[in-house]
Amino acid sequence: MTWSKPCSRKSGSAASAIASPDVEPARLRVRDADGVASGRLFACGIPLEGVEWNNAIGARARSDAALFRQADVIAGQALTAARTALPGRTGPTAPALQSSGPDR
Repeated sequence: MTWSKPCSRKSGSAASAIASPDVEPARLRVRDADGVASGRLFACGIPLEGVEWNNAIGARARSDAALFRQADVIAGQALTAARTALPGRTGPTAPALQSSGPDR
């Protein structure tokens, strides 16, 4: 795993260096030292504070918080990978993976 280009955050009169894993912005896949994205390693939330500040703040239920959007991206990719890893299977096999309808 490589780290993104270091940046600094200023709080009051003090500045501090921040680094985060190097990830593909759209898919949140962690890149290796050659810049190749992993098919199995993702990052979201607080570890990405160096590139997307305050993404874990305000993650309240029924909100459009960045943390929830990141989790949706990763969950979708994980489910797709799980489906393709099982030859002959085209959909979820466990009832917990099936939608129970709209959120109430």
